[in-house]
Amino acid sequence: MLHTLAADDIARAQGALAKRAPDWRWRMREGSASSVSADLEHNRVDLLWTTVDASDPYARALWQEPHVAMVAKSHALARSDRLTIRTEDLKGESLVLRGACELPRASLQDAGLPVQPAARADRDELAMSFVARDLGYAISPRSLATADVVPLSVSDLGLARFIGIRLKKAQMRPAVDALVAVLADLAP
Repeated sequence: MLHTLAADDIARAQGALAKRAPDWRWRMREGSASSVSADLEHNRVDLLWTTVDASDPYARALWQEPHVAMVAKSHALARSDRLTIRTEDLKGESLVLRGACELPRASLQDAGLPVQPAARADRDELAMSFVARDLGYAISPRSLATADVVPLSVSDLGLARFIGIRLKKAQMRPAVDALVAVLADLAP
């Protein structure tokens, strides 16, 4: 699975899979989008829970997750009671760049956000800790919000990811069906 999926969702899925299909052996491995794709291509895994392209014949999109601006609870934007902001509201703010982000850096620039990071963290947990301490804001999937940060929708950002299942062989359908049934319950 993709390592930028919410840890609680991964743990719940593992538990639900063990109950739903007790005779099957489920082993979960996590990694970046490129590393899990390589695992699939080199037959090290049978299927992926990852970002997907809906046009891929071996992929099944389960949900779309928007990218939002994560800010500290103490940040002025969080205290304003606005749940939706615009990219212009982030001008002049420091950015915490997530090294684990699947988005190309250019997509942030194309959205009008300056990409001169105040901090960079490879682990999302560390990035959210930086944000919680008001060292900057982060653009991330909404599911990565913690109790210490506030996710704000950015109306003109237009960035999202599709989460789903990708497999290499069509004959994996029984495993896909079991996994889809479990993951559908996790959809935001």
